[in-house]
Amino acid sequence: MASRAASPRDRTRKKWSPRSVNYMLSLLTAVLEDQMQQGRATRNVARLLARIPASPKPPDTLTAAEVEKILKHIETDRDAIAWQLALTGLRRGEIAGLRWSDVDLDADTLTVAQNRISYSKTIVEGTPKSRASRRVLPLPDRLAAALRTAKRQ
Repeated sequence: MASRAASPRDRTRKKWSPRSVNYMLSLLTAVLEDQMQQGRATRNVARLLARIPASPKPPDTLTAAEVEKILKHIETDRDAIAWQLALTGLRRGEIAGLRWSDVDLDADTLTVAQNRISYSKTIVEGTPKSRASRRVLPLPDRLAAALRTAKRQ
C-alpha cells in the first residue's frame, strides 16, 4: 500500500512521486527565472533545491511466449501488420504515418519519418514525437515477410 501524507485539511493523500516533485521544481525554477529576467525577483531560490533521486520502474515487457501468443491470435486479423509493427515498438501515430517509401525491403529496414494522428474529424500529419523518434529500424524476418506479402497485394 502506498504511504500517505497529511493534507492541509487533515485528509490523507498519496505522497508525491520523485518524478512529480522534480517536475514541479523544474516549473518553479523556470517561473522564477522568468521573474528574475523581468526584474520582479532578485533571486531564484528554486535553483538551490536538490532534485530527488528517482529509480525508474523497469519496463514491463512481454515475454517471448506472450508475443508468440499475440502473433498467433492476430494471424487472420486484417490489421495484423499494424499489430506486428506495434510489437516492434512503434507508436500508433508512427504506424499510421508509415509509407511504402519508408520501408526498404531489400535492406530489411523501416524508417520512422512521420506521424499521423486523428483529432476528432481532423487528421494531422507531422514529424515524429521527438528527434530521437526519427529512426531507422531493422525489420524482423516475420515482419519483413508480412510486409512483402502486403505490398504484393
